[in-house]
Formats: sequence, structure tokens, C-alpha cells
Amino acid sequence: LKSVQAEEKNVLVLDAGDLITGTPVSTLFLGVPVFEIYNTMPYQAVVLGNHEFDHGWSQISEFLRVAEFPILSANIRLPSGALITGRATQGIAVGNLKIGIIGLTHPDLRRLTARAGWEGLTIEEPAAVAQRYAKALRPHSDLLIALTHLGVDDDVALARAVPQLDVIVGGHSHTQLTQPRQVGNTLIVQAGCNGRYVGRLDLVVDLVEKRIVRHEGRLIPVTAESMGTDPVTAAAVEKWESRVREAVDVKIGDNTTLKGRSELRDIISEVLRVTFETDFGYQNSGGVRADLSPGPILKRHIWTMLPFGHRVTLLTLERNQLSEFNVKPPAGEDKERYTVATNSYVAEQVAARLNLPPERIETLPRLLRDVIIGYVEARGSLEMPALVPGLQHK
Repeated sequence: LKSVQAEEKNVLVLDAGDLITGTPVSTLFLGVPVFEIYNTMPYQAVVLGNHEFDHGWSQISEFLRVAEFPILSANIRLPSGALITGRATQGIAVGNLKIGIIGLTHPDLRRLTARAGWEGLTIEEPAAVAQRYAKALRPHSDLLIALTHLGVDDDVALARAVPQLDVIVGGHSHTQLTQPRQVGNTLIVQAGCNGRYVGRLDLVVDLVEKRIVRHEGRLIPVTAESMGTDPVTAAAVEKWESRVREAVDVKIGDNTTLKGRSELRDIISEVLRVTFETDFGYQNSGGVRADLSPGPILKRHIWTMLPFGHRVTLLTLERNQLSEFNVKPPAGEDKERYTVATNSYVAEQVAARLNLPPERIETLPRLLRDVIIGYVEARGSLEMPALVPGLQHK
């Protein structure tokens, strides 16, 4: 980012959200270090992604306190009615170009986050909000950008609903758009996920007609070998890494084969079942955030794999409710109720859909991450427990 700024006069640097969650530093310190590290980079605006709500929406005030750049979200409001970040839009002058930016966050926080992340908030549909702000900003902007955390399919729908937008810089769906996608006169770009790429979009804008007359977009792979390390950012990272290294860089076992996320999900599900002696165990795919490579297993690997602070939760379900977990009991068995060990995020979602009474929900004090660390420490590996004969999983 800094090298492009050094080479080019007119540069705008944006981030489409989900800055936090996924590393021990972020998890242990509730996301705050990420914003301090971002202060060392030349970002001019970011939008809230759903993961910024992982520690409850009240934690966002801490992100706002630390960040030295605008954090946008036009469609999320606090219980008071105020915008959650205080900013729906940002006007930026880049050379002679006047740019209006609208920030839009995914509206389905109820599904994407735990209750503390959405309860009490007012969440508006992004397209309706964008139409309102586009109408206000368009007369004063040479270029109108929606900075979104919606996913590429919703970005396409947004472009159709709000044709005044010149560019949509998107996130959430982790889509690697090697070339901009054009819908009408709107360009849509997205650069994958996890900092593997920087998206670059070069534009020539007619300032009289306020329209893009030429564009070129591409993804630039981010590798330390090809780009080197920025000393200021590296120092900020090391400041926080040094505080967690002693706690997480501890060997707890060994792994012999590459385990992908789907295999890890199945192993974790079975570990839950065996550990808590329930009929079934269930770990959701989205809750496993990293593969496990061959070699020593460190606590850091489990923290990265399971970054969320979810607690183990036991549910008691009727037979016909097991479809929520895509499992079925052994053939010929006809119990009235079955128990499922899962994580608190999944349990919350299922309990709300089924309207489960409180007596059929037991949230334990143990974090799922700690259960898996303990399992690896005891066995020396993270392998599938022996399946109970006759137990059938779809």
C-alpha cells in the first residue's frame, strides 16, 4: 500500500470489513490490537464487517477510540437511534477528484453473530439506505463508492438497485474477482480474504460528466518474499505478539496429515459427543477457521482454528428436532429425547428457531477451544475418537 502511494499521486485505500477475529492476538484482546496495527497503514476508510460484532456491539466503541481512520456503517443503529460508528459516509478529496463513500454492513447479524452482537440494534436493508445516501451525495461527488460487507451476490443486487454508484468495493463472500465485475455502469471489486491479495483498481474519471471513462483492475498477491516487511507495521505486530507468544506457542501434540476444515469439523463434533457423553456432537463449519498442517500442534493452532469464545452447550431435543443438526439416531432406536453437545453460537440459533424452553439448554463454563486443547494434550494428537457402533451420521 505504501509503495503504491509513493509511486502514484492519487490513491485511495479502503478495507471492506472483518478486520478482527482469527488470531490469538485479536481474540485475547477483543480485536483492539488490529485497529492499532491498521493505524500504521494508509487506510482512508473501512466498513464494519460482521466479525467486528463478535465481542458484542458495545466493543465497537473501543475500535472507534483506537482507530485513526473513519469506520463507516450507514445501516446499523444503536438503541438510542444513533449510527453505531457515528458515520454513514465519508467524503474524501483525491487530487481534484471529490469522492463520496457509503459504508454498508451485512444486515443478517442475527444469523452471523451471537446475541450480544445484534440484540438492541436497528438494522436497515442496505439497498434502501444506499439509495437515500446516494441521492444526497451524488450531486457533490465526482465518484460515488459503496464500501460494503455484503457478499458479491448482494453487491450485484445493490448495483442494480442503486445505479448511481460508480464502484462497489466489497467483502464478506471472500470472492477473488481477478477482474472487476460490471453491472450497468457500476464496477464491483473484491479481493478474496485473509490478506492474501490487495485489489488494485485504476480509474480515469471525466470530471465534467462525473463518470468513469476507463478502468483496469487486478489482484496483487501479498507475499513477504516479494514485498518485504514494513518496519513500522512489523513493530506494531510484534508489540502484541510478544504478549501472547508465551501462552500460545506451547506444543501440545503432533499431527501427521493435513486436516482440512471439514475433517476438523467432524473430529470436533465427535470429541464433543464423547467428552460430554451426549447422543450427538455438532460443530458448525463456519466455526472452524483454519486447517491443521502436519507437524507439532501448538496451542496457537487451536486458537487460530477456533478463535471464537464459544462455550460448550448441551441441548435436549425431541426426535423430530434432530434434523436441525442433520443427524439421525441409530436404526430401530426410539428414544423420546436426545442430547446434543455443540457450541453456544449454534445452540443460540437452534434454540431460537425451535423455541426451546430454558430447562433444555445447558451452557457450560468451558470454552470449546479449551476442550479441544485438553483433548490434544491428553491424546497427543487431534484424531477422530472411536465411533460408537451403530451410531449413524448423515
